[in-house]
Amino acid sequence: MEPGEQNTPIQTPNKRIRLVRPSIVVLCGPAACGKSTFADRHFRSTQIISSDWARARVCDDERDQRYSAQAFALAHFLIEQRLDLNRLCVVDSTALTAQARRELLELARKHQVPSFVLLFSVPLEKCVERDQKRERTVGRAVIERQYQAFEQVKVGIRQEGFEQVIELLDEDLDRAEVEILFRPVEEFERLRGTNLAWFGIDELTYTQEESWLRLEGRLRDP
Repeated sequence: MEPGEQNTPIQTPNKRIRLVRPSIVVLCGPAACGKSTFADRHFRSTQIISSDWARARVCDDERDQRYSAQAFALAHFLIEQRLDLNRLCVVDSTALTAQARRELLELARKHQVPSFVLLFSVPLEKCVERDQKRERTVGRAVIERQYQAFEQVKVGIRQEGFEQVIELLDEDLDRAEVEILFRPVEEFERLRGTNLAWFGIDELTYTQEESWLRLEGRLRDP
């Protein structure tokens, strides 16, 4: 470096995430990896369906694992209701079991909407550090077990059938940009659901006639 020159930090491009509404977005990672903080930063509170939130509504204690089946039944019910209204569903849970992810995939396929997974690849020690700062901790042993399970999930999750699997590193969590697009009309077979009060189309001249007829037929009478 020449005299008088200054070290200029290299600017890493922000991670850009493009999602579609309606869809199911699955947040996957061990406890304290930053899923809930990320969700609160980038999505409306009404778009987030948290397993902890559902468990608290079922049994008054979000940490009581005895009622997880009822909690996920409630979460799945809310997902279906929102998808019927063409809404975005951000599922905030660990999503570390194949069954949990398969059930969400089945809901997406049933409602003919895309499904995305965000993998929170945060170092183990960072998760433990964040957990220690929380009011209600789960403990290192739990995080270590979940972290090992998460490493196994990453090996094969791209073959499970999700439209897109997006991996977020720890440094991405503060710099990520999330863009939510409306469902494209060129795939008119996916334009199903409940009746519509209204719809809007960008670049109508490029829209297939079948797509227009499908949407027009779903309009409710004024």
